[in-house]
Amino acid sequence: MLESRHSAPSGRSRLRGAAVPAALVGVSVLLVLVVVMVSSLMGGGEGGRIPIAGPSPAGADQGQVLDGQTDAGAQPSPSVETVASHPASPRPSVTVGATKGAPAPAAPAFPPLSVEAESATLSPAGGSESAYPCAACSGGSKVRFVGKGRTVTFGGLSVPAAATYHLTIAYELDGTRSFFVSANGGASTQVPCTGADWARPATVTVAVVLKAGANSITFGNPSADAPDLDRITVGP
Repeated sequence: MLESRHSAPSGRSRLRGAAVPAALVGVSVLLVLVVVMVSSLMGGGEGGRIPIAGPSPAGADQGQVLDGQTDAGAQPSPSVETVASHPASPRPSVTVGATKGAPAPAAPAFPPLSVEAESATLSPAGGSESAYPCAACSGGSKVRFVGKGRTVTFGGLSVPAAATYHLTIAYELDGTRSFFVSANGGASTQVPCTGADWARPATVTVAVVLKAGANSITFGNPSADAPDLDRITVGP
């Protein structure tokens, strides 16, 4: 019997031959995983990019994407400030010439009347205080030393109807004093005033009940000094 020239392959050779295809399969799987990871990172857009030099320092200009366009260094839009409207002026809390019973109706529309104090009637009359120079005052003058029995009366104030009007008093004062105000010889009403400068006017507004036609309004203080008086304005 003839002997075979080639002996059967050994077990080690068979194992070496099987390891080569297995290694190729492993390399293929690894390549597939690498391709999948790279594709995923490239397809992630701005959020998937990995900066090579690490994270950008705080405050760096990154730019912003707005409606598909890059706005480099864009700043946030400033907030819109809402300006509240000013509330309407409250009605005066002091009413001169009020009587018991139904209140007088509101005044009809008409052009306001303004009268300078130096053109009013002083009692007792005379003295330089009847028209004292005041650069910041209306008309360039004011009346001093009102009060302690000295009065200032504005006459001939003609209004279109019997009603409640607004009386605005311009005065000068550094501190706190009071006028006592009466309409058409009626009972007087105290009007407190506060100011911070004898050379600059301040104002206070009160309500005053007047009759149709001509009226008079008197200012004074029976027991103390009143503010200096600049002018008055009567309006609806």
